[in-house]
Amino acid sequence: MSIRSSQIGNYKILGKLGEGGMALIYKALQPALQRTVVLKKLKDPNREIINRFKQGALLSASFNQENLAAIYDFLYIGKSYYLVMEYIDGEDLRTIIDSMAPMSSYAAALIILGIARGLEYTHARNII
Repeated sequence: MSIRSSQIGNYKILGKLGEGGMALIYKALQPALQRTVVLKKLKDPNREIINRFKQGALLSASFNQENLAAIYDFLYIGKSYYLVMEYIDGEDLRTIIDSMAPMSSYAAALIILGIARGLEYTHARNII
């Protein structure tokens, strides 16, 4: 199935959230569980990128930490690869920093603490 059909597998596409260097990012609905998710579609895949994408998905799916988005599924549909992730509603960090400038040291410390906890969790599992 294609993005144009507004459906990828069992997920209903709600809209495009953005685009990164390796993936297109969509907001979607998982009707069976009535939850909003993020679908990352790998763009321009080659064998090395596909392998890294799969390995990252498998590894990330084993993570369970409040500062890291949960991985729900990995799909291969119509020669395209997708990662289904937890949707976290809210502003991105850049927007928060810009809107709070100048930021109090307490607010900055809370943001840094959350980032550090996520990094500590992944580093404890030998992820750089």
